[in-house]
Amino acid sequence: MNIDELINGFNDTDKHIVSKIKAAFRSIPVFIKYLIKIGRVGEIDLESVNLIMYDTDREKIGTVYYDILQSTGPEYFLKYFRGITKEEDGYYFNSNWGLTDVFPDFYRDEQTSIVIGEALGQDWVQMFEIYSDNIDFYYDIVRDLDSQNKKFLKERILYYCGTDKFHMSEFNWYDNYEDYFDERGYFSVYEHIDDIMRLDGLFDMVIDLKVLEDLKWQLTNLYGIAYNESWGDEMQERIWSAFSNYFDRDSLIYEQSGGFKIKINHFKEVLSKYFECGAIDGISITYADILFSLFNDSECLKLPVIRILDHPQKSKVDEFLNEHFIDNIG
Repeated sequence: MNIDELINGFNDTDKHIVSKIKAAFRSIPVFIKYLIKIGRVGEIDLESVNLIMYDTDREKIGTVYYDILQSTGPEYFLKYFRGITKEEDGYYFNSNWGLTDVFPDFYRDEQTSIVIGEALGQDWVQMFEIYSDNIDFYYDIVRDLDSQNKKFLKERILYYCGTDKFHMSEFNWYDNYEDYFDERGYFSVYEHIDDIMRLDGLFDMVIDLKVLEDLKWQLTNLYGIAYNESWGDEMQERIWSAFSNYFDRDSLIYEQSGGFKIKINHFKEVLSKYFECGAIDGISITYADILFSLFNDSECLKLPVIRILDHPQKSKVDEFLNEHFIDNIG
């Protein structure tokens, strides 16, 4: 029986041929090594390897695939994998699922999983509920606005208040600012606008006026977006940095279908580790399946550690506020 008949019979999982192979080569792994040696291993059906060895030599399937990988490279496996393609600059993972479906599943810890899902979402990040009671309006928003945005905010306050005067009874509090009221207990926003824009307590006192209710809501809404988006941007940096050995973030493309495409880093090394470590259940797998299996066994590959931010950097929030202020405050 010649080698062509052995290869064809093996690929057809012909029990008679498989028995002859085992008798002649002592085992399937030795037969595969022989095919590698003579340059014929590329003719082997990898699914047949799994079918023939699964019941009796399952723990050796990974070793066989590893040997084939070192001989042929990853490209030979692509016709069996799902969603992995080769392009001019490397290998790509094409997922039908979104980032928020794939990455959180790597983590068993529920909080980490939720945080990753929120941070990697394409819509507005909504990790934190921000209410006006949580905001120090002057410190959190006004103090670090640039000159253009401060001027704009000043104009909006005067637009709402005009030259009207407001009685003490219209303020929620005015401790330490009694001197700004006239002898009849009235306060002029118009006359004191420069101090309002300069003094934290005075601004926080005035923003509570009923006439400024809409403006206060706009500031609260914008600050909530800025806070969440800044947190999301920082968390994304941490997540992608943690997974930089496995994905090239700069290549990420969002598909209209809701999935994504991204270049794989160190694909052969990751695949080698998978074959070395994994108890292979099949070859029709995705790149996410490979990583999930490896991360699930800490002795194979350590799951990237991601430190969760309690809050974003103020400088990032300020940057967002200044960039989007005029478009969101009307």
